[in-house]
Amino acid sequence: QELRFCLLLEEQKEWLARHMPQARFTLDEGDSDYIYSAAHLAKLPGRLNHKKKNHVSKFRRTFPDFKTVPLRRDSAPLAGEVAERWLREHQDTPNRALTTERKSIRQALDLWDELELEGMVIMDGEEPAAMIVASQISDGVYDIHFEKSYGKYAESGGFAAINQIFSEYLLNEKNAVWINREEDLGSPGLRKAKLSYHPDLLLKKYSATIS
Repeated sequence: QELRFCLLLEEQKEWLARHMPQARFTLDEGDSDYIYSAAHLAKLPGRLNHKKKNHVSKFRRTFPDFKTVPLRRDSAPLAGEVAERWLREHQDTPNRALTTERKSIRQALDLWDELELEGMVIMDGEEPAAMIVASQISDGVYDIHFEKSYGKYAESGGFAAINQIFSEYLLNEKNAVWINREEDLGSPGLRKAKLSYHPDLLLKKYSATIS
């Protein structure tokens, strides 16, 4: 019979290797967390971030009258509306992960205060254009759970805009130092998107098997 561990950090892996040398380890690349400095995501400095800044600028030009709304329990349904529109755009391809994500988003929004979540929605008039949901992990560290945009808003830089604007809010209003944008789950598209922001740290996760 085997004993299995998952989501081990480097120091946990090393501890287990010292105390149980028979353990076999596997790097789970899809579970590695992408971590960025808050200042990096808020300011998008340098030539490497030129394309991202262009996406944000395009959104601002296309929807010059947009406004941001902080998410609370009473405004959380706006985030749900963005998520549903994004999910509908992808419903032609049956995907268990999408079903799971829809359920996760609904549960998070229903338990907004209990989970101590915060976030933001970009509004174009009465239309919610993009949303982001996050929580504080520790002092100065925030985790991004969900980020969505759809349709013409996504095509005009909605994802880049909500990311930059919310990161700026976390940096300036919450004194954030680090932002964890979580894992890519082995999805090539997610991996490409997360790498395009040039993470400051890729927090590796391992699994272990002990016979």
